Amino acid sequence: MDKADLTSKGWVETGGRFTAHPKTDPRTGEMQWFAYSSGEGPLNPFLDYGVSDAAGRVLRRDRFKAPYCSMVHDFIVSENYTAFPCCRLPATSRARSAGCPLSPGSRRRARSWV
Repeated sequence: MDKADLTSKGWVETGGRFTAHPKTDPRTGEMQWFAYSSGEGPLNPFLDYGVSDAAGRVLRRDRFKAPYCSMVHDFIVSENYTAFPCCRLPATSRARSAGCPLSPGSRRRARSWV
């Protein structure tokens, strides 16, 4: 998206799911992005992390397994690290029956992965 007039510069194909809040490196133009529940099925503990170059080509896409299923709203990027804060969030009874271990009474702790 153009920062001056907010017009679209086109699409970036990531090879899978993609969530809101990508981060763009002001020096290189590289974009870092992520997706949660990126494995099979609607609710699962997998997260994808990726980097695309300024032209939109995917440079890397990594998948890792979190200790539990969680909605990850945003992520944190510094010069040397990327962190994913994952918090326990209530899920509907339908979600729990699908295998998501989150519920209003869950005792799981919030975690961050770097």
